Amino acid sequence: GARDPGAELTLGRVDLRLNRLEKGIEVLRNFLFDNPGYPEGVLLIAEAYERHGQLDEAISALQSIATGESPQADAQTALAGLYERADRWKDAAGVWSALADASPDQGFRVQQATALMNAGEPLAARNVLVAFTKTRPRELAAWYLLAQAERRLGNARGAEDAARRIAEVDATDPRGPLAMAEAREAARDYAGVAAVLEPLY
Repeated sequence: GARDPGAELTLGRVDLRLNRLEKGIEVLRNFLFDNPGYPEGVLLIAEAYERHGQLDEAISALQSIATGESPQADAQTALAGLYERADRWKDAAGVWSALADASPDQGFRVQQATALMNAGEPLAARNVLVAFTKTRPRELAAWYLLAQAERRLGNARGAEDAARRIAEVDATDPRGPLAMAEAREAARDYAGVAAVLEPLY
């Protein structure tokens, strides 16, 4: 009746690859019962739960290794993605923030700001992006998102300034004219919108 943990983990991995999700969950549960918190086992069972449509269970599994004093970065990234799938945008923003604090060069701040925007908090997103673009002035995704945040806050001039920064970094990037057109539309400068978009057709 003895079980081999290594064999169980391998079997669980194979079950997932063969899309035998219920069997994989059962095997991985047994493995984690004997090896609680084992990172690979937790990641695998979270994947199995997610693919089986059990988002709450997947989130609960990942929280065990994605929080606390020594969180697992892979688990944090997966957990943030699950929070987004579950429309728990504020929770996702919190995880992206923790990742950005630990790895400031990975661009996690943009993902944090995106989650804040989707959570209906454009001001918080703006604050994150303003600080981020001071240290990463060539990050086009950040400038584009900042233009959107400024527009949602009713600051058409700020949105236009952010759009202009995109063009300064890369004049060929399509996000530049798109952000500029949206900013001018927010300012009800429809002639300005036409002036931006007409040369593109």
